[in-house]
Amino acid sequence: MLEIKDLSITIKSANKIVQPVRDFNLSLGSGEVVALIGESGSGKSMTALSIMRLLPSNAFYSVASKVELYEQDLIELSEKQMCKIRGGCIGMIFQDPATS
Repeated sequence: MLEIKDLSITIKSANKIVQPVRDFNLSLGSGEVVALIGESGSGKSMTALSIMRLLPSNAFYSVASKVELYEQDLIELSEKQMCKIRGGCIGMIFQDPATS
């Protein structure tokens, strides 16, 4: 159902480059649940945002990154196609939903 392969995210700012997610892999079948745990700044939120294709404009996927939902690579979809998938097939509960 959800297959994440070699997910790496790079964030570029004016004076530095940060890679909060490096070579993340996950396979999640129908009906399975997963929890991402880790210390603050370990890339949990950035990983979730990358699955939903909600990265900030200065963040980029590596060329090798794949996020496949039902064998369809979400990274390759248009924004219009992703809008149909968000909330329908996949969803996210934000850390502070009142201000999101």
